[in-house]
Amino acid sequence: MKINLYILADYLKGCSLYPSKIHASLYTCGIEDVSIYQNDIALQPSIVYLILDTQKISANHCVSGNFIVLTDQTPGNLQSTFFSRTDASAIDFITVPGTDMIKALEEVQKIFRTFRNWEMRMYHMITNNVSLKALGIAALPFLYNPLCMDTASLRNVFLCERNKPENLRVFAKGEEGNYETPETIEAFRLDPDFRKSVDELEPAIFPADIMGYRILYYNIRENGIYICRLMALEVDRPIRQSDFAIIKILAVFIQIAMHRQHIYLDSHPRYLDTCISQLLHGIQPDTEKFERAIREFGWKEEARYLCLVFPVSEKDEELHTVSTMMIKLENSFSGTGVFRGEKELIMISDLSEAKCSREEVISQVVYIIRENILKVGVSFSFAKLTQLRDYYLQAQAALLIGARVNPMIWCYRYEQYELYDFLHLIHTRYHADTLCPEGLCKLMAYDKKHGTEFTKSLKVYLENDTHITRTIRQLYIQRATFMYHLKRIVEISDFKLDDPNLRLELRIIFLMLEQFEQTN
Repeated sequence: MKINLYILADYLKGCSLYPSKIHASLYTCGIEDVSIYQNDIALQPSIVYLILDTQKISANHCVSGNFIVLTDQTPGNLQSTFFSRTDASAIDFITVPGTDMIKALEEVQKIFRTFRNWEMRMYHMITNNVSLKALGIAALPFLYNPLCMDTASLRNVFLCERNKPENLRVFAKGEEGNYETPETIEAFRLDPDFRKSVDELEPAIFPADIMGYRILYYNIRENGIYICRLMALEVDRPIRQSDFAIIKILAVFIQIAMHRQHIYLDSHPRYLDTCISQLLHGIQPDTEKFERAIREFGWKEEARYLCLVFPVSEKDEELHTVSTMMIKLENSFSGTGVFRGEKELIMISDLSEAKCSREEVISQVVYIIRENILKVGVSFSFAKLTQLRDYYLQAQAALLIGARVNPMIWCYRYEQYELYDFLHLIHTRYHADTLCPEGLCKLMAYDKKHGTEFTKSLKVYLENDTHITRTIRQLYIQRATFMYHLKRIVEISDFKLDDPNLRLELRIIFLMLEQFEQTN
């Protein structure tokens, strides 16, 4: 196992009292052996060299190198040649008390053996498919502080800490495998340090503001995507510089174990997300992969499905806690998968597996999204997964139109906005004014010139299915007045209002004009 000077400095007695100079990062490990320095040898970057502070370093060795400097001077009185050399500014070194070279060599070799034994033990455990928690426990002698790992959705994977009295333990029984509390999740949502932390690529410190103690963490990623976080809680001892490298080493072992044991923290079978994404984009996925993926997930190609679409805010995208909502929805309904889209979540539920009707799913979803201040668009139920795209577009249209027409409600069913969707599809091809029949154009022009409201009377008359009593009540005019309006409407427009197709056409045109006015 390769280590670094920070690890050696923390494990060598008395080293913390003396000066050191290390250019390498806290988490970079490249040293795998120790040797005694000699002027006539070529320095190896993977070797740390023992040198007395009274020794002279060869001029060509001042460019780079890793050194452990042995000194018999007190920390406040270092006046040797080594510490005063200005041409050795590029080398990395730590300092330890004592001048016994053989004893120092044995101590450093002992540190290397300790870490090599740990490495061998970890690989042996991985070969035997032990749990991720067991790997964490094996790292406690090195990191000392309590360890835990959470998924990106803030669900705990494992917890472990040293043996100690119950009242001194950080983790309570029953916490393992649970999500963080809603209060903690909301605090993370609002905390700028946490939002920044999800983008960290190397070990870093999370401040104590929320949890009451600092946390050394490392974000584990798969194909560049943040999937979980390994953490050491600063409770039993202060975080040391060597801990940065050690927690990253532990993360490597955990990733190897996850790959070997096929541990997928998002719980979706292989190819499922890819196949669903292809269906959503109108692409037919590979039949073999598609059938295998839905079979492993417990779906059938034909069942009774429902598609729901949730918008995702920029804050939730930035924070990545949108994964929490995904897992929460999946755990609320059997036979349900939630998938990430572009600024949205797509939920697909097998109503038979969920043992719920469409209305029961909607009512439970509304309860969940109200807690998280979200909205949802809902499709019709459907039988074939291969038709997913059409029903996804239904849910998406219901959400977009509903949020504009009724912004104060949480849930938008497609049946409430289906006609608006039809009109929108027509409007994407034609401008509403260009579809007006010539007779309607004449009527609107007449109203504009003479200040009459014949067009309004016609619209209300058609909305009331040509029922005169309801029409005059809504217009709040006398029957004789309306009959005169109706006579003039026919004269001006030359419409034959007993034609049902004409009446349907006019109603659609009026709705399109109304929608056009709302969007402009």
